[in-house]
Amino acid sequence: MAWFTTKDDSINTLGRHVKELKIIIRAVRKEGLHDNGLIESRKFRVLTADVEKIYLTESEIRAIADLNLSGYKHKEIVRDVFLVGYYMAQRFSDYSTINEDNIRTLESGQRVIDLKYQKTGNHVVIPVRPELQTILDKYDNQLPKSYEQKVNKFLKQVTREAGITEKIEVSFVEN
Repeated sequence: MAWFTTKDDSINTLGRHVKELKIIIRAVRKEGLHDNGLIESRKFRVLTADVEKIYLTESEIRAIADLNLSGYKHKEIVRDVFLVGYYMAQRFSDYSTINEDNIRTLESGQRVIDLKYQKTGNHVVIPVRPELQTILDKYDNQLPKSYEQKVNKFLKQVTREAGITEKIEVSFVEN
């Protein structure tokens, strides 16, 4: 546990790692590879903290969307992939793999995206807004392959270039 706390990770990140570790240890115990029950101790609990959620404003989203990144292909792709998630209001894991198989046109003429959530398996149909359609057209209905860590890294640069530089102090309350 000491190693995790030296990495500057949040309490929730540490808690997620503990939760995943407990799943692995229980599976190994179920297979009969060990019989140590210390995992059930209250000392080995999953930590969580309430965190303040921070959102971009409509004007900040417009600034990101309007930013000219034509000379920086990787930043342009990251910006576009991020905006797809924004326009769809979906998790990265759900929107990052959209392709033409997910897109259809209803009898009314409305374009929609059919998604099956990776996390829950639930099905959802999302209307395609004009801003989203512009991005889908740009990439022939097939978003470029992106990795969440890279998107997060380059998105920080893109937001700075869009003039979003306000530092936000985040505080949390430990449960």
